[in-house]
Amino acid sequence: FTSRLATDATVRILTRSAITLMHDIDITVTATGVGQEDQFDILVGSGCDGFQGLFMGPAISADELTLFIKDSEK
Repeated sequence: FTSRLATDATVRILTRSAITLMHDIDITVTATGVGQEDQFDILVGSGCDGFQGLFMGPAISADELTLFIKDSEK
């Protein structure tokens, strides 16, 4: 879905509806595959709770994540 968010109104409507449904039943929504700023902006505007994808940053290994967390705790 995320690849067509910016160009397909039907995808935006379905995405917004799915996010609303999940929130109505107290489920946190995380979008994956967010690779562009326009996708991110649409998801934020639709109430999405979390994001994963190249727009947020490249994938990292478990070791790199551990170092990142340790460094951020300093």
